[in-house]
Amino acid sequence: MYIEKVEIENFRIFGKKVEIFFQKGLNMLIGENNSGKTAVIDAIRLVMNLGTYKRKLYMDESDFHVDEYGRRSEKARISIYFDDLTVNQKSELLYLSDITDSNSNKAEIHVNYLSYLNNKGEFRVKEDVVGFNEQYIPDKECLQKLTNIYMPALRNAENDMKPSKYSQLSKLLLRFANTKEKKESLIKIVNNMNESILKDDTVSEMQDDINNNLKMIEKEIINQKVNISMSESTINDIGATLKLTNKKELNKICISNEEKEEIIKEQKINIDKYIEEVNDTEYILDIQKMKKDHIELKNILRDRIEVNYLIRQNGLGYNNILSMATELSSSKESSIDDFLLMLLEEPEAHLHPQLLYLLNDFLQENNNMQIILTSHSPTLISRFKINKLIALQKNEDKIKISNLSKIEFDEGEQEIIERYLDVTKSQMFFAKGIIFVEGITEALLINEFSKTLNRDLDKYAVEIVNINGVDFEPFAKIFQVEKNKNLLSIKCAIITDDDRCTNSSDNEYFIRKEEIESYSKIVDDEFEKISNKLNNGNISNRAKKILKYSKNNIKVVTAKKTFEYELAKIRENRTIILEILSEIHPQIYDLIEPYKDIHNDELFATKIWIAIKDSKSEFAQKLLNKLILGNSFKVPNYIREAIEHVTEKIVEDDNNEID
Repeated sequence: MYIEKVEIENFRIFGKKVEIFFQKGLNMLIGENNSGKTAVIDAIRLVMNLGTYKRKLYMDESDFHVDEYGRRSEKARISIYFDDLTVNQKSELLYLSDITDSNSNKAEIHVNYLSYLNNKGEFRVKEDVVGFNEQYIPDKECLQKLTNIYMPALRNAENDMKPSKYSQLSKLLLRFANTKEKKESLIKIVNNMNESILKDDTVSEMQDDINNNLKMIEKEIINQKVNISMSESTINDIGATLKLTNKKELNKICISNEEKEEIIKEQKINIDKYIEEVNDTEYILDIQKMKKDHIELKNILRDRIEVNYLIRQNGLGYNNILSMATELSSSKESSIDDFLLMLLEEPEAHLHPQLLYLLNDFLQENNNMQIILTSHSPTLISRFKINKLIALQKNEDKIKISNLSKIEFDEGEQEIIERYLDVTKSQMFFAKGIIFVEGITEALLINEFSKTLNRDLDKYAVEIVNINGVDFEPFAKIFQVEKNKNLLSIKCAIITDDDRCTNSSDNEYFIRKEEIESYSKIVDDEFEKISNKLNNGNISNRAKKILKYSKNNIKVVTAKKTFEYELAKIRENRTIILEILSEIHPQIYDLIEPYKDIHNDELFATKIWIAIKDSKSEFAQKLLNKLILGNSFKVPNYIREAIEHVTEKIVEDDNNEID
């Protein structure tokens, strides 16, 4: 059993009804601050806690949606749809299930909230709960089957694990001590300990002293006596006394002469080769060295090397991990019919990247419960399956929810994206705009070009994503809003080369590798022939395919042949390009320099393209350095179009937005 879908209407940031689809196992809600992630989690909590004895979350006045005109809604609604119920779960959730269809394994619960003022003018909320198809009213016992583990973003792990009746360990004990026999066994052990304590001389002395004082006060008038006894133990009392400590094994310990002899006697070995004398009375014993020799450590040593630390001595991040591990232990003792749901906000709090990777691996492997978490962490996102992500986007006062599980990838395309989604590229999910580029050359220069155009990408929250190749199509599918209204609608630009004249079947315009292999061996007539091919040749089939995605929020722009060709085609850029060429290929520079005033821009661009085809990265780095130093430069039109597209205000169809 798992939550398949949640519907929310007029709750906090959400006005019109929204649908959020979830899957079994792990799900991640991502998005910028105040985009509704916590509202989704709290909406689920409101419903899942309906049967809880002591609820910590209630619908109040501030939870009703306020529209753009300042009007607060009087009604709100939250619905949760479940799927894959077992036979027993369907029986337990009878009023939430479709009892008319014995083959159905679905259930649903709907909660309608109505705000009103009572006779005293006080704000109140009426809560109406109905089950499947809104036909049945579930009883308390049914609602008690809906439970969840909730870990907030600003959690106090140390406080949650302090000994108390409501601590994490106390709740966990009730989960593990789930039979009468287990409970009675624990209580018996504690009662035996209590009896032993009462027999101790210290307790007897305390009791005698109290009775002597009573006798002195009462004289012979009352003459009563008291007995000290332990309070009766219950399983809740036992849970309230449990605490966590960190156990650490020491690698070396300091021992005295007497302890040395005692260890030798117990271990039945000569430990001289493992000790280092400090002074006449003390030694350092190397425990690790002993263990390497496969020597079993017996009682004395085991007691000496284990040191317990209180959790308040830990850092915030480690206590965060301890708290999660304790909560997740609840699922280990669960039966197949238990519904296990964890709601986890920002697990990345206080954790360094490597520990985040390990936490993610653990969560991914935890298959016996559904986990819905929120995160701002590109580190976590980079390790997630793309179809497990649910993106919440905020555009002014409107929220759009994109269920990436709905993307229709061709075979192998999802793997391509997940392979490319490192920590840097994962930041695109939080951007207001994205520019996809082929390689490091464009990635180095696009940001500087934007400043030249007074469209600094950082100010517009635009990310540049270098995909290290030309496989743009899987990325475009994430953002193509016209095909599936449920996908991301971020402004995107794809900058790529059109790679014209690379189709070997096009005999007239195909440029063979050997034609451009060595610049110095090409004569003027051959340069003109190559330039003519570039002017009239067809763009590559790959470029034609990606150009089909250029509509609505996606703009695909292509360079004529290559990025470097387009740069060199602009006459105002010749001086700076020739300066760079003189630094990286001085001999070729001597051959091209006489053509610096040539009127044929296409021919000059052809010469530069061939001259630097094997040193693109070096060319880009030197050009970047010159731009930073303030050298004048004209940005090619196709790049200008891409930058202007992603820095314009996003305007969407009403069907894509949520009021």
